[in-house]
Amino acid sequence: EKLLLVPVGDYLPYIFRWPARIINKKWVEEVENSRGYQKGREVNLLSGEGVFSGAVLLCYESVSPLFYRQAAQKGAEVFFNLGSLAFASGSHTLDAQTMAMLQFRAAENGRYLVRATNFGKSYIINERGNIIKITPDLENQVIFGEAKLFSQKTLYTKFGDWVLVLVGIILLTFCLTRVILKKG
Repeated sequence: EKLLLVPVGDYLPYIFRWPARIINKKWVEEVENSRGYQKGREVNLLSGEGVFSGAVLLCYESVSPLFYRQAAQKGAEVFFNLGSLAFASGSHTLDAQTMAMLQFRAAENGRYLVRATNFGKSYIINERGNIIKITPDLENQVIFGEAKLFSQKTLYTKFGDWVLVLVGIILLTFCLTRVILKKG
C-alpha cells in the first residue's frame, strides 16, 4: 500500500484530468488504468515467517521520516525501499538525494535499509546510516550482502520530532539567558 502518491506519476490530479479529458479522453483512461493508484491506509510489515519482520516502502516515501518511524514502532527489524528513477532518466542528482534521505531514515531508526531501484544505484545501508554495499553505476546489477536485524527503538523512534523540539527549546533558553545576563 503506497502511502505517498506522486501527482502525475501515480495519479492524474483533477486540474490535469478534466482539460486532458476534453482533448484526449482515451489517453486519460489509459493513464488512469496504468497509474490510477489509491492511497494506502497504513504501513504494512513483511514477515519472514518468524525469521524477520521488515517494512517495504516505495519510491518517494523515502522523504517521510514518519513512515519509517511507524514501521519501526510496529516491529520492523529491517527496511526495504523499492524505487524507480526511469521517469528522471536515471538522474544522478535525484539518486544522490534519495540516498542521503535513506541514510537518515536508517540512522534515525537504527535499522539496516536495503534499496533496490532501476535507473539508479542499489545499496545496503547499516543502522548508523553508512553505505556498506553499493552498485558501482546505474546499470542493471545485482548486489549481495547481509542486513542485520534490529528491534530496539532509538530515541527518535520512541519520541519522534519531540526530541528535536526539546533540544531546540533548551538551546533557545540557553541563548536567551546569556543575552539577558550580558545586558544586565
